[in-house]
Amino acid sequence: MCNNVGLKRVEGNNASKTTSMERSRLYNIMPEGLDTYQVESLHSYLLRLAEKHVVPVWILLEKEVAYLFSKEFLKEYIKKRQTNHVHYINSCTEITEEYLNALEIVTTRELSKLTLLNGRGLFSIKRNMIRKNRAWCPLCFESWKEEGKEIYEPLIWSIELMKYCPDHFVPLEEKCYSCGKKNKFISSSQQVGHCGKCGNWLGKENVEEYKELDEWDLWCISNFKQILEFLQQSNNIPLRHFPNQIVKMLVNQYTDGNVSEFSRILNVSMISEYVMDRSNITFEKLLNLSFYFQTSIVDLIHFKPIDKSNINLSAIDNLENRQHSYYNVSPEEVRKELQTILDSEQIPPLSMAQVIKLSKYSTYVLYKHAKDLCEEITSKRKAHFLRQKEIKLNQIKYDVIPIVEKLLEEGIYPSEAIVEQRIPYTVFKKELKIVIDEIMEELLKKNNF
Repeated sequence: MCNNVGLKRVEGNNASKTTSMERSRLYNIMPEGLDTYQVESLHSYLLRLAEKHVVPVWILLEKEVAYLFSKEFLKEYIKKRQTNHVHYINSCTEITEEYLNALEIVTTRELSKLTLLNGRGLFSIKRNMIRKNRAWCPLCFESWKEEGKEIYEPLIWSIELMKYCPDHFVPLEEKCYSCGKKNKFISSSQQVGHCGKCGNWLGKENVEEYKELDEWDLWCISNFKQILEFLQQSNNIPLRHFPNQIVKMLVNQYTDGNVSEFSRILNVSMISEYVMDRSNITFEKLLNLSFYFQTSIVDLIHFKPIDKSNINLSAIDNLENRQHSYYNVSPEEVRKELQTILDSEQIPPLSMAQVIKLSKYSTYVLYKHAKDLCEEITSKRKAHFLRQKEIKLNQIKYDVIPIVEKLLEEGIYPSEAIVEQRIPYTVFKKELKIVIDEIMEELLKKNNF
């Protein structure tokens, strides 16, 4: 039976508020992905709301939302269009509540599931769980667009510990492919799925896939998927000291209540502070404990007994190695290793995913001490494939020109379907369209059209 000590029962937080209004001031649009791990984030909902009203998001905030804020500094932020607070919109802070309450009033929608507010007792209040800039999966954007689905940004993408897409297992992107800039969650001309700086589409058909994720990355993905569904579907949400109760349970089950032995075996500090409620365990450390015991956070919330025969001892070793590599590493050696890879004539050049797999250093260490070289490695590979694409398109163009000219002589419009039938090898339709468009444009210029 689930032990509900430390859990709070919720009964539709804002039901009275949202049902008491006859009509909403703004469009009452439905959030995407409700009750799933792909639930929409509140900032995404806000952006879509602005799009539906055909106004920039800052104008919508200033004219229709900010007057409902109880915090004067937030009203001032909106007036001056300051972005230093916008990453808190999806989180579990007072700023989150301000945005949530205001948007619920103007839309008459219950929107708490679009934030981490129901998990505020689970997540550390000293550290924001949400990353400071937007992150996205280009494959998700592209597939949704092709399938005619609503484009939105799931809450799970904005969680800082989530490094990979939970569906495609590729790294979540933080920089626009076109302008190379990072995006705040809200900017002047921002649209969902588009860069807030240059406006270009952020979806892609293909990226360098990271299919072989390590155990830790897969554990993070699995746990956050479960947590987001639990926080939406459960009537019992964790209170502030609840994570410490989980630690007490683990100590009692694993070392019969011996705190020192538990700390020694797992090499985890401050366990006594958590057991005595003198300090609150961070979510990251709790996630590490769940990894050791191969028991999900949601199972721990329900006080599911651990299986001592299923302890992941290698996870402890891996953590110790990661911690060791953070602090006892030569930056010069890291840079030397990456520079050697960068200078290599290997074709095609290695991707950062391959470099990380081959390197003795962790991703954190590589980027901490040689971020510039990591970015150069990525750029080198990208440039190589761009050159290969250009060579391929030029070859296709060389073969297609006589076909197009022949068709025009016969009075037939050179559509992709007709040209495809006459070209002696298989060509992607997108590539064929690019080539035909170029040829037709050149012919028009040549004939002074």
